[in-house]
Amino acid sequence: MMKVKVFSLSIIVVIIMSCKTKMQQRKILIDNMVEAKLENEYCTELKILETFPNNINCRSNRTYANLYICRRNSLNDTVYVFDLCNKAPAYSLDKSFKDNVCIMKENYLSHFPHYVSILVPKPFTISKRSKFIFASLTRLLD
Repeated sequence: MMKVKVFSLSIIVVIIMSCKTKMQQRKILIDNMVEAKLENEYCTELKILETFPNNINCRSNRTYANLYICRRNSLNDTVYVFDLCNKAPAYSLDKSFKDNVCIMKENYLSHFPHYVSILVPKPFTISKRSKFIFASLTRLLD
């Protein structure tokens, strides 16, 4: 019985390790995308669909970002949110987190780089003309 548990644990560790090795840094050209506009001066509400944390400190020669794939509540469209040079908040990594988040006007970047480096699975792509925004997310609390 103990051998089965050890074997099962070994398989789980191998699966986790193989998943991590399939992640890669990708340089995304922002010029191929369309900037999403904030609909509300106070808060544009979104639901996080997927989080790709990067957590790498930015350097002068390279800009890194966390990527949040979100659904904008008011328009029901998909928006790629790039959060530059910040550590991904714990709630964004929690798969059970179902609450809305907000982009506040003061956390929105109107000037952004032409490209950004993100950490995503190897087959990941973003279609041309996809909507994007550079901002940090704010958790909405009741």
